[in-house]
Amino acid sequence: MTSTPLKKASLFLGSKFISPKSPRLLSPRENKNACSPTQIKLGQNLNLSKNFEENNTIKSKVQIRLNDKSIFEESLIIDSPHKTDLLSYGPNKYDLLYSLGRGSFGTVIKGKYKGSTVALKILKLDKFSNGINETNARDLVHKNVIRILDIIVSEKYALVVMEYYKNSRNLQCVLDDLSFVFNKQTTIYFSRDIACGLKYCHENGVLHLDIKPKNLLVCNNICKICDFGNSVKELVGTQTFKYHGTVAYTAPEILKGKEPSAKSDIYSLGILIWQMMTRKCPYELLDNEVVIYKVVKFNFRPPLDLVTEDGLSKLCRLCWDEKPTNRPSAAQACDFLNNL
Repeated sequence: MTSTPLKKASLFLGSKFISPKSPRLLSPRENKNACSPTQIKLGQNLNLSKNFEENNTIKSKVQIRLNDKSIFEESLIIDSPHKTDLLSYGPNKYDLLYSLGRGSFGTVIKGKYKGSTVALKILKLDKFSNGINETNARDLVHKNVIRILDIIVSEKYALVVMEYYKNSRNLQCVLDDLSFVFNKQTTIYFSRDIACGLKYCHENGVLHLDIKPKNLLVCNNICKICDFGNSVKELVGTQTFKYHGTVAYTAPEILKGKEPSAKSDIYSLGILIWQMMTRKCPYELLDNEVVIYKVVKFNFRPPLDLVTEDGLSKLCRLCWDEKPTNRPSAAQACDFLNNL
């Protein structure tokens, strides 16, 4: 499911459903299937010899990099001169050697910063940037939120230094791994982690606004919210909010061009819980334009008849209610899950 500019949505929804404030773009780099597994799993080493055989261009670039002794280290030392290189030229010099993954808002590599192993997100700054939205989460410290340790900025790039967990995987990779037993208790456990993380974020005035499996890390069986590249401060940035999320998890009020709220995150939580219950991608056979039209105009949601009607199904219905005021708060979702 590719991302689609929401300006185009007005052509088939009409002014009644999409306002002039509708976001300009939705994840321009998303894969066709919005839930497709990431190509590089977190903590996974790249097979350089395979890259050599498959792509002569990559081969020549990597061979040049072999002259740099730092590649024999487990992780890139981020202090100068590497920090200067990253701030000037971005990740292209190191992405093959230390890459942990790529997302809508940047490339993540493994590094060592001030003596500690970290995950380093490298963001390219340009006139179309939302800004460095990760600053919204800089002071958040919670067991269900990936901690941001530092943010370093130049004119061209920003480096977001985050805590690193060995062998962690994003939740989409876990869902795609059929050897991983994902039962009802696992769904409840991870859902509670995410709801508790959102509760903490919302209590501190931060709206994530891009809750989806690829933005959640499973670290030692604890689910943590990461990637605040689409986040806003609730009392500051909602009026100028430019959305770059993923359609399948997007609340209808955002699709209509209205300002987001904490309840927009709760809608995404409901879709996510459904995905954990079924291990299916929401709306995987539909194009983004069709999803927008159905969700906004006909209150369309993923089919709950695929699963047994129980407490989790009830919570899904509550979370993805058309009216934000009818949805539970993150704190209420936590209490609900604690009682299952």
